[in-house]
Amino acid sequence: MFSRRRIALVIAVLGLSTSACVGSASHESTNSSSASTVAPSHAETGETPTTSEIPTSTASTLPVATTTIARKVMSATNPLKVMVVGDSLMFDATPGIVGAFEATHAAKVFEAGVPGFGLNRSYHWSEEWPRLLSEWHPDIVVMLEGGWDLPLRKYVGPARYQKLVDKAAETLTSTGAHLYWLELPQARKPYSYDFIDRSVNLQFIELAKTHADAVTFVPIEPALDPDGVFRVSRVDAAGALRVRKIDGAHFCADGAAALGRVLVDAAREHFDFPALVPGWESGLWRFDGRFNDPKGACTDPPLAKDP
Repeated sequence: MFSRRRIALVIAVLGLSTSACVGSASHESTNSSSASTVAPSHAETGETPTTSEIPTSTASTLPVATTTIARKVMSATNPLKVMVVGDSLMFDATPGIVGAFEATHAAKVFEAGVPGFGLNRSYHWSEEWPRLLSEWHPDIVVMLEGGWDLPLRKYVGPARYQKLVDKAAETLTSTGAHLYWLELPQARKPYSYDFIDRSVNLQFIELAKTHADAVTFVPIEPALDPDGVFRVSRVDAAGALRVRKIDGAHFCADGAAALGRVLVDAAREHFDFPALVPGWESGLWRFDGRFNDPKGACTDPPLAKDP
């Protein structure tokens, strides 16, 4: 065994502090029951180190403070897993969301949208979502709903409805997935030219504020109506686009594509994956049967008062 004098001599040769080293050894011995924690390397986590995390000198081993979030790197062999939930608006938008994420060649989408979905309706989400989360292990969950919640919110009041929204979000993030809760967009009431009540968005915005680490509120209306005017169809640099079905609510292929682009951009806040392949908007996903349900929904001319 080395004597304490010899240890001190070795430390002096190495240019280290005797008191620091001896103190560390003493601390470790008095806390032998505590396991040391070793941070996983970026190679193990799949994260990209930020510039501020890389020491500027190999002589320095001190940690460098940074506020930049290291984004997980996704690829064809390590795809971003996306779980899609919500009501019929989400059900009709899903092909475009699938088309956009798959156009990165680094994502896989799991569909779980349910027409007629609402937080207090017949779909048992408190049981079904945990089962799907356990089966699919998504990295992110995308939610679009709210239209069917309007009577409930009016009946119980915003405060009690907020608790239900919080519970839904906590369920969807319970396995570590990040939740992107989409804005309820402008839409016509059934058989009417009047617009739906969109005050539920206040609850979704509040949700993202109180659960900032786990939830992101994603505005989508600017992508659907860039000029701020509700339209069933519009014209831009790409030509004539049919955004909504003849009912003035559900999405046609161009509206679904708009949502896909918005979500891919939103996901880049937390994940790093390739750019979308050019021309993905014209992919086979556009021929999904839901864009023709009911028949002519995306091909018949808009109603007289709709642009």
